[in-house]
Amino acid sequence: MNKVLIATSNQGKIKELKRILNEYTTNNHIDLTILTLNDFPKISEPIENGTTFEENAIIKTKYYFNAFKLPVICDDSGLEVYALDKKPGIYSARYATIDGKDASSLENRKKLLRELKGITKREARFCCAMAYFDGNNLLTALRYTEGIILEEEIGTNGFGYDPIFYLPEYGCTTAQLSPEQKNEVSHRGKALCAI
Repeated sequence: MNKVLIATSNQGKIKELKRILNEYTTNNHIDLTILTLNDFPKISEPIENGTTFEENAIIKTKYYFNAFKLPVICDDSGLEVYALDKKPGIYSARYATIDGKDASSLENRKKLLRELKGITKREARFCCAMAYFDGNNLLTALRYTEGIILEEEIGTNGFGYDPIFYLPEYGCTTAQLSPEQKNEVSHRGKALCAI
């Protein structure tokens, strides 16, 4: 039986990636055991000192492969708001932090909405760099989902910035999409399918 490690403990990412991988393996009759960091003893996290989503995804993928000697899928993703010079970018999870650790999703959304107060051009994109490493092969893909940042939160599905990220073609936020719809439109889903 083949095994792959989704190297994250973020429950939102785990649910999204498992859904996509399970659908793919079922449709293609592949026997695959999907593991996450929750299946292993606590391990320190790598230092994400890359300057791009792709660099950070590669750093994490190689780190966890060396730790567990299993094929690894890892992503680095975030939100880029054009009016804010593509901030929060690679600091999306730590945008509202004061100590360098991840802030809560609510704190990050509140800070972003404060910074966009009075700004009418609110176009943004979700970015995801996905990396796969099995000790020999390194595969990467970078994909985007374009949208607009709302002035208030709508929807309860998803996680992170989803409640304020509006998709004009769907007429709703990513937090209002069904899991199946999100698989189709998600930057993470697009990147995973590309590697």
